[in-house]
Amino acid sequence: MSNSQMPNAVWVFRADPGTLSAVTDERSDLGRVLSASGIYAAAALAQRGLAFLLLPVYTRFIDPAEYGKLELLATFTTVAFGVLAMGLPSAIQKCFHRDADTEAERSRVLTTALGLALPVVAGGGGLLFLFAPDVAVVLIGSSDAANLVRLSVASSVAWAFGGLILANLRARERALAFSVVSLVQFVVALVLNVARVVHFGLGVRGVLWGNLISTSLALP
Repeated sequence: MSNSQMPNAVWVFRADPGTLSAVTDERSDLGRVLSASGIYAAAALAQRGLAFLLLPVYTRFIDPAEYGKLELLATFTTVAFGVLAMGLPSAIQKCFHRDADTEAERSRVLTTALGLALPVVAGGGGLLFLFAPDVAVVLIGSSDAANLVRLSVASSVAWAFGGLILANLRARERALAFSVVSLVQFVVALVLNVARVVHFGLGVRGVLWGNLISTSLALP
């Protein structure tokens, strides 16, 4: 029989319903992960971009010497409270997904992290607050900047505890709540810093007050 005389062959493939369901679930999970990752990336970009957006304002309305104090304080508190936080935000993510098997255990992750951070962060912050004049002399060369040190320390304490709250939201994959808190912090910091620096002429003190208020918004 020639090829032109052969009947057309019809192939019918039957997919296993279980396989189709697994593929659909994998696509759904992938879409959820990509969506959440985009939200977290945007929130991180907004937080890091705030200083860049405000840089023209700072350089125009804050004296270079005063701005240097702000940078010194920011660097010092970032390092100090990065150490005092003990990597707990990252630990929350790992323990939540790797070590916690039940909802009750997952609910205790945040309270455990807060219990560990409270004496260390609050204690360290309290000591820095108490010895603010000495810290100011070491960092800036004058005890007159003690109140700036105290404002920076208070903001960093709020940042440390707020970071644990945000890490818990991220571990629970509550991307919407995470993004709302981050967005509100960004907008409040932007508005307050511009208003206090430009309109009220508070300089570095205005920036530190704006940071303190905005970082405190993540606290319950």
